[in-house]
Amino acid sequence: MVRSHGSGCLLLGLTVIGSTCQFHDEWSQKIALPPFNPQDDTVRRTQLLCILAAAAVVCVGASSARAQDFCFEAAVNYATGTNPVSAAAADLDADGDQDLAIANNNTGNVSVLKNNGHGTYATAVNYPAGSYPQSVAAADLDGDGDIDLAVANFSSTNISVLKNYGDGTYAAPVNYATGIQPFSVAAADLDGDGDKDLAVANGIDNNVSVFMNYGDGTYAAAVNYAAGTGPRSVTAADLDGDGDQDLAVASASSTNLPVLMNYGDGTYAAASNYAVGFGCLSVVAADLDGDGDQDLAVAKVSTGNVLVLMNYGDGTYAVAIDYATGTNPVSVYAADLDGDGDQDLAVANRGSNTVSVLKNSGNGTYAAAGNHATGTYPTSVVATDVDGDGNQDLAVVNEGSHDVSVFLNCGAPACDCLLQSDFDEDGFLTALDSSVMIDILFAGQPNVQDPLCPSPRADFDCDDFSTALDLSGLIDHLFAGGVGPCDPCAP
Repeated sequence: MVRSHGSGCLLLGLTVIGSTCQFHDEWSQKIALPPFNPQDDTVRRTQLLCILAAAAVVCVGASSARAQDFCFEAAVNYATGTNPVSAAAADLDADGDQDLAIANNNTGNVSVLKNNGHGTYATAVNYPAGSYPQSVAAADLDGDGDIDLAVANFSSTNISVLKNYGDGTYAAPVNYATGIQPFSVAAADLDGDGDKDLAVANGIDNNVSVFMNYGDGTYAAAVNYAAGTGPRSVTAADLDGDGDQDLAVASASSTNLPVLMNYGDGTYAAASNYAVGFGCLSVVAADLDGDGDQDLAVAKVSTGNVLVLMNYGDGTYAVAIDYATGTNPVSVYAADLDGDGDQDLAVANRGSNTVSVLKNSGNGTYAAAGNHATGTYPTSVVATDVDGDGNQDLAVVNEGSHDVSVFLNCGAPACDCLLQSDFDEDGFLTALDSSVMIDILFAGQPNVQDPLCPSPRADFDCDDFSTALDLSGLIDHLFAGGVGPCDPCAP
């Protein structure tokens, strides 16, 4: 038998006799093995097969993450104003499709790009905001059923509220004073009265300004709450599951991620801080692991990765786990990009002119990033159904090339897999296939990845990894009547 012992395995009561193996102790059985090719190292392979046949735990193994299931068409670029830095997607003209609002830093305005109805966009129409707009949020601010805009203006130290006339055209802005250098604005019902309030991250004042909505899209003076050093991004979500909107803030100059809990009336407790390191520029809240609470994903420009913090269920968070992205990630967005029901991540990488797409394995862990070329200096990414086909597309704002890149989602790719663990492709599972799997797991032979199959061939149980447990399952199927291999194409 085999028992886990530290990082290796402790073998008890095992005897190899020719091409059979005898288990002692509570095991009093023999497993007969068909003969292998005489050129193979029969004794070594027999030993490994015996070990894995008895294994109840995974003692050794080589992981092989499932291939990316994403398909995006090449980007189509649409001109914006000068130096666009933020995007919001919503049905701005109430015709049933998703339009775009873009904050243009250098021209002091917001570009509205109306969707033509089939995933292409009309020429941008620009509306004035304040000085050096840094962030835009789209929401029904005045309760009349259409989507208004709120813009954080970096240099004029205010936010602009632009009311929608109902057709996707906008009135002149009304401005409200913020702290110094507002970087980010989020719209949500913070006090539970049914209208959309605003939260703004102020980079110099190291706080978040909360603006309460009077119900008609006009706002009370800001109330400020401390939020780390150099706040750059704020998101609102029910983090502790009590029904109100809490705040999470990414702070560029602090090593911590502040989380502010809502007392229920739109006032906030002092921040709880979670270690993330310097250089966090963007934060998004979503249920990443499918357990019903709001986890956090953070883009960290200083180290080239995205951090994932899992919610314990009460608004407190586990230690961050990092995943590699492109160079200098500055914006992160969560959405179900492959249609499998969980939240994947899209990350705009300013340093490598790419958007990284990370597939969720279903439990809040992520496969290696797939990268797609954008314009120059991408600074913001959002996901929405641009072409109305039910899939989540991507829009990436490029500050350097003064445009927005739209990536249409091809939808879930066709799934075409050969029989799992059938390495010689003869349509049957035999001891020869076990031999090949041993070489993959223990001797460095490359795994087999069919082009249209989401799982590598050695992943017998379709758990996204190729490990000794897969070999154990194959042997159990071959010699003890165990269940057969999984079907990676099954729903």
